[in-house]
Amino acid sequence: MRIGIQLFIISAILVLIVESMEVPSYIKKIHEKIQPYLSSLLTGKENPVKDTERCQDNEKWDPYFKKCRKLGCGLPGYVIRGKKCEKQCEEGWKWDPYFNKCRKLICALPGYVIRGKKCVKQCEEDWTWDPILKECRDLRDLSARK
Repeated sequence: MRIGIQLFIISAILVLIVESMEVPSYIKKIHEKIQPYLSSLLTGKENPVKDTERCQDNEKWDPYFKKCRKLGCGLPGYVIRGKKCEKQCEEGWKWDPYFNKCRKLICALPGYVIRGKKCVKQCEEDWTWDPILKECRDLRDLSARK
């Protein structure tokens, strides 16, 4: 019981220091890391941090069921990027997390068009874009070589 009181005092002092004054960020990080351990010792409950550290990249800790759950958006048209659900954009569009919507991709250079998610040169009729040489090639010239 004595150790519980000591931990409570240490925890209270840390909270007061972190909340009442401007402290370096490394002290805040230390406080964030040890706070769950101190809380679990005081309440007698199992440490929740241990379980959350075991979740895979495609999982998230569910505190209600006390287990890792696979990430899923549950909404049609949304996909998981990292640990967040984002809208799946149509071709030629890209998700903008700042504005929380799909934005049309544009090519800043004249004569270029979007192919997939890249800007490529718009070739004239009977010409094709060569991604290796990064130039338009005459299709008639290519077929004559075969």
